[in-house]
Amino acid sequence: SLAQLIISQQADVIVVGTMLSPSQAAVYGAASQLTLPLMMAASSVTFVAQPMIASLFSQQDTPRLQSLIRVVTWGSLALAGPVAVVLIAGGPWLLRLYGEWAPAGYPILVILTFAQLVVGLMGALAGYLLTMTAHEREAAWIIGLSAVLNILLALALTPRFGGVGTACATLTAALARAVALGVYVRRTMRLRLPAF
Repeated sequence: SLAQLIISQQADVIVVGTMLSPSQAAVYGAASQLTLPLMMAASSVTFVAQPMIASLFSQQDTPRLQSLIRVVTWGSLALAGPVAVVLIAGGPWLLRLYGEWAPAGYPILVILTFAQLVVGLMGALAGYLLTMTAHEREAAWIIGLSAVLNILLALALTPRFGGVGTACATLTAALARAVALGVYVRRTMRLRLPAF
């Protein structure tokens, strides 16, 4: 849970506020808040599929489980894709709703949108696949290590590149988490992620 909190961009706002300034933390926070609907859209399909994942795993029905993963992946993309397009296309206008100072966070918004897409389309599904199939310890290690990577990169990149560096740290950690979880799922469960 602590690792999930760090990856969820809450720690990013603290890092930016501590290492830069409260005003830059506000810009980062506005961009971060706009990506929350994206994560909810991408994860909503996964939440519905959780009991089916556990059931198919207990039945050792790998072909149907792979089919379910494919449906979840496409469903998540169908919900998250339009939200991502709106965030990227209308980002400056949406940020302006926070105030005249907020559009400066548009590059951060774009990077965090891609980070949330990675988490929503692959990372969350892989994490739930592991926790719903008796691999929760391995999932905790991978998620925990990606949280540590996120913090270390944020501490290294924020002073040099500002909020954009912090967002890049989050994107890098999200990619590392998704790849590590996907590789583990493929090797131990013989399932493909993402399953387009």
